[in-house]
Amino acid sequence: MTPFDPKPGPQPAPQPIVDPPSPAPFRPTFRQDVVGTSVYGGSWHMNAYYFATPETADYMMRRFHAIGWTERPSTAAGSPFTVNANEIVLIFQGGVAINCGMLARYFDLWPEDQVPGLAERTVNEAIANVEQKAAA
Repeated sequence: MTPFDPKPGPQPAPQPIVDPPSPAPFRPTFRQDVVGTSVYGGSWHMNAYYFATPETADYMMRRFHAIGWTERPSTAAGSPFTVNANEIVLIFQGGVAINCGMLARYFDLWPEDQVPGLAERTVNEAIANVEQKAAA
């Protein structure tokens, strides 16, 4: 260093490297207001796991590479039972349709932040099993 070299100035303090926050774990939502009714009398609340919301269907469709989703009646035409809501099914390659709520329920049973990977693995296995049976 010579007397003509500039004097070193204060150096900025190094900034810590901060990872961006990880996204919140997926929490599926299900319709809670679904009621079944019999022509013979009586009504009852249906199992909410069969009735995923459209928001849950959108997420599941993207995450598990479904080609779309649609709604369908949960009872057959002419049945003595009626239900006040349709089920949402995910549509996969080859036309395989699987009830979205039944797949999404694994994320309710095994939340990703508590049991990482189990719900996703189980959903992938369920999809593969149904596709395999449909191909047979």
